[in-house]
Amino acid sequence: YVNAFTTYKIADFNPSKNEDESDDEYDEDEDKTSLLDEINTELDDLNIEDYEDKVVTILKTNGDKYITKAKEFFDKGDVNAAIGNVDAALMYLPEEESYLKLKKQYKEYLPFALYDKDNVFNFQDHAGWVSSNVVHFITDYSETANNKKIYKNLLEYELTEHEVEYTYLLSGKYTTATGTAFVSSDDKDCKVGNKLYFQAYGDGKLLYTSPKLDAETLPQNISFSVKDVQKLKIVYKAEYKETSGLERIYISNFVAKKDLPKK
Repeated sequence: YVNAFTTYKIADFNPSKNEDESDDEYDEDEDKTSLLDEINTELDDLNIEDYEDKVVTILKTNGDKYITKAKEFFDKGDVNAAIGNVDAALMYLPEEESYLKLKKQYKEYLPFALYDKDNVFNFQDHAGWVSSNVVHFITDYSETANNKKIYKNLLEYELTEHEVEYTYLLSGKYTTATGTAFVSSDDKDCKVGNKLYFQAYGDGKLLYTSPKLDAETLPQNISFSVKDVQKLKIVYKAEYKETSGLERIYISNFVAKKDLPKK
């Protein structure tokens, strides 16, 4: 039955184990052997003309098991895990239309990372010149907040005398922007006085003003609607009072995302 397997790329079968399935250790060799044994058993009593249909049926049955898992993860809001399981199903049948359609659907719900510098359309200092040293995009390390909680995927905003704006093209694909604004544990003893915050504009209209953070402010959740917004502008601002006061804040996992369908 080697030829039948080769036709459907069984020899290359290697569905990836999803991180969320840590309780069930994935054994690639065992999975291959199990699948090959199953197909061999099913084909023992068949004529050669029936092999192809039977192999496809078995592959589809196994692929559908991952599709079931994908739908479960999606319903829980874990889009990355859902897509990972669809990819595993596609290892069985790479050209299965229903699998490809489901993956395309799920990808629409992947978040748009505002903390990713590559996603910035443009930036401008309100003093009249382009500036890139006021907001830092940090994805390679984490920061501890003043409540001892650790955050990652960061935007760091440093105090400046001028407002600074960053623009993103959302193209009407997303419904909500979320994140967490916080003060670093390194800055918790700064003098109270300076307040740092931002405002969000959608196509020129004010959508949201964030909490104003000083040295004593605990982490604040951020959430505002970006439904139908084509161009999102984030304007970073400060109320400056103390030369030895707070000079930076962070925003963790600042993303725009499409709300999941209601059940």
